[in-house]
Amino acid sequence: MSSKYFILIFILFFPLSLLAQEEEKEKKTSFSVMSGFGTYSMGSLKDFNDNVVREAVPFDLRTIDNFEPNIYFTASLMQRLGSSFRLGLNYQFHSTGSRLGQKDYSGIYTFDIIMKSHSLAFEPEILLSGKSKIKLYSNWLFGLSLTDIETKEIMSLTDYEQNYDENFASLAPFMQPSFKLKISVLKNVEWVSVLGGCIDFGGAIHLDGEKDAKLEMNGDPVKTSWSGLRVQTGLEIAVF
Repeated sequence: MSSKYFILIFILFFPLSLLAQEEEKEKKTSFSVMSGFGTYSMGSLKDFNDNVVREAVPFDLRTIDNFEPNIYFTASLMQRLGSSFRLGLNYQFHSTGSRLGQKDYSGIYTFDIIMKSHSLAFEPEILLSGKSKIKLYSNWLFGLSLTDIETKEIMSLTDYEQNYDENFASLAPFMQPSFKLKISVLKNVEWVSVLGGCIDFGGAIHLDGEKDAKLEMNGDPVKTSWSGLRVQTGLEIAVF
């Protein structure tokens, strides 16, 4: 076969071989969406309920909800920066709350604390072990959590009703160490499971828009604390 045929074959098939190699390369950028289950310590707010709210009314209050565990949602955009290191941005939404109340023939009283948290964090992770199908990572979050807090007090009697609402806010740094397991299920799609815990450094609660008007108990600021267990699962898709 003459050399011109080799040249023609090379010209036809070399671009195809490059395209195949590109498809085999691991994509560097991925996006994940997950839901999870979280527990929340809220020790300062639990003390506030016990030592301030209960003492402010002339009757016993039952604890109906006490910052119970709840479902949360999270999303991440990750960039691979090396063979075993990735860095990204993470967003999480959490919610919980408490209710104290009492009911008898004369009426109903409730005091609610409703909390919603939006957090944004840097997310580095390091590959610990694994092959192409199954991988284990050490994953961390370092960020800030903005909490919106609403208190609702309702006194409803036979011929009298009083409602009182107040809005508060809090900003606190946090970190979240965890282990992340990834299993390939489809091309460019992985099932992800995360087990870890949040360490919330606590943010002083203040009136919304008035940082100096802090909620206090015995002269100390009342703080949020989203610290607790984090378990989440979802899908990660390599986009480019």
